[in-house]
Amino acid sequence: MCKTSAIVAAGMIVQLVAVAPLQVYARAVRNCPWVGSLWAAALRAHERLGGPDQEHEAMATKALAAGLQGPEDYLAVLLARADCLRHQLPTPAGPSSPAAGKLQAWFTHSRSTMTQYFPAYLDRSLSLQAYCAHVEGVLLGDLASMREVWEDTVKGQLGRYYETWLGWITMERSLRQLSAARSLFKRCYSRHFEEGGQLALAYEWIKFEREEGSAEDLFIASLKVDPIIEQATAAATAAANQPAAAVARAAAQNANKLSRDEIKAKRRANDPNFKERKPGVKRDHEDSTMAPEAAAAGLSSPQKRTKEHADEHMADTTDAGFDAAAAAAAKQPVVYSDEHTVFVKGLGFDVGEEDLRRLFAELGVKSVRLGRDKATGASRGFAYVDFDNDEAVQKASQKDGEVVNGRKLFIAKSQPPGGGGRGRGRGRFDRGG
Repeated sequence: MCKTSAIVAAGMIVQLVAVAPLQVYARAVRNCPWVGSLWAAALRAHERLGGPDQEHEAMATKALAAGLQGPEDYLAVLLARADCLRHQLPTPAGPSSPAAGKLQAWFTHSRSTMTQYFPAYLDRSLSLQAYCAHVEGVLLGDLASMREVWEDTVKGQLGRYYETWLGWITMERSLRQLSAARSLFKRCYSRHFEEGGQLALAYEWIKFEREEGSAEDLFIASLKVDPIIEQATAAATAAANQPAAAVARAAAQNANKLSRDEIKAKRRANDPNFKERKPGVKRDHEDSTMAPEAAAAGLSSPQKRTKEHADEHMADTTDAGFDAAAAAAAKQPVVYSDEHTVFVKGLGFDVGEEDLRRLFAELGVKSVRLGRDKATGASRGFAYVDFDNDEAVQKASQKDGEVVNGRKLFIAKSQPPGGGGRGRGRGRFDRGG
């Protein structure tokens, strides 16, 4: 009889079970002995109708020797017998009770049977492993035995999947063993699981700490998993932009190749400060053509170029809170001295100027300079906050360790090198007045 016939037979069982249930099941398993679901149904009927446990055990043993076809068939029989033994546990149950001993022995036999017959089979639902661990930890209160079951499981092939680790963590959490659950997250978060499981586990850890942990616990978890999340996000963005990148590469390959002279000519054409040198004029003569204010200051050409470079650097640190238009007109850009400034680092990428203004609202924030990447404009995780006086700086420094958006901040008075300018970090800034 084929498996389809077995399904038909199961339908007949539903109709006839009220008349002679055990006889019907006996006929079904006699006709289709390789179908594990029929044996499981027979075992459950035997228990439900109050049959002796010795007969139930004999039926389960007979089913396992009947030539079952696949791992699912064996699991159906093993779990049906385990259910019967679990129903025999006293309340409250203890690991030393005879009923507990029989159930533990059956779980050991079940795991050995599955390993022996189907060494490559992976039950991603963890129906046998999680059941055994639940009985040990939840019903019998034996945490050590529960963890031994899970340890054996994660050391096997199922340990390659994050669901296995999450199953263990979830069970520890249900028993309010939060420190053990947190230790498991720390132990496995850096593993490269199958099917993108590392990213899924990272989000699960953040969720766990948000619901169960302290601010410090959430901060530590964020420090560890944020790089994983950012890397995965960048990879997804790159994958989504692959067609555009391919078009750009093709365009670059097909573009006309310019010679060095052509490239030099294009640069000169786009440089508003470039002036063609007259033939026969020496480079030193440039001093006589300097701007009057530079000549009056006694600057040579190299000195003039150094001054221009310094002016560009000062322009980068101009505060939008000052009259920028007037400063530009006077060619005297305002420079940050960092005299009344604190340096803040550890910022999350979602923290903006307004978040920092709220943090220091009672101290009178003069301006906020958020460090940004020159190429992408993304936050670099640090900022400079300017105040009007030293008293505000001291009070702001006392906020060291405050948590903003789940991240613990480092806050200290800015110590620029040489006593001026920016002391830490470089790059483009969001400026606030």
